Amino acid sequence: MTTTSYSNSPEIGDTEADETSLPESSEAHAGGAQSRAGKSNRVRERRNILIEQPQVLGASWAKGWFETMLSEGRQVSGGWPGTIPEARSRAQSHCDRELSLRGLPLLTQEELRTVAAATYERAKRDWLEAARQVRLAALRQRTSKA
Repeated sequence: MTTTSYSNSPEIGDTEADETSLPESSEAHAGGAQSRAGKSNRVRERRNILIEQPQVLGASWAKGWFETMLSEGRQVSGGWPGTIPEARSRAQSHCDRELSLRGLPLLTQEELRTVAAATYERAKRDWLEAARQVRLAALRQRTSKA
């Protein structure tokens, strides 16, 4: 996070402060507030992308695997078939695209680690839940035939 130093700025009540160091109008003051609000909105927008998009991506990744397995006639069971390197690649591609579309800086390495882990965990959770539902459906089918 960048910290701005105001040590050379005149303080309220400073005798060196004259009218040239103060905003000329309330519009100038409002412009600074709008600028800060704009930065705040961009920070919030970035945070939302970094929180929401791994969830969206992880869910669609698991769904894609699930649909592929079913279409190939394969059984949906066992552990999550995705890998962490695959999650990292997917998360970086997806989140960088979302950030770029909004004119925001691309992922930092720390953000990439975080969004990759969140993507992987969401996909794994959804996969395991889907596999559990398939097992329960199969069990119900067997018990209803008996």
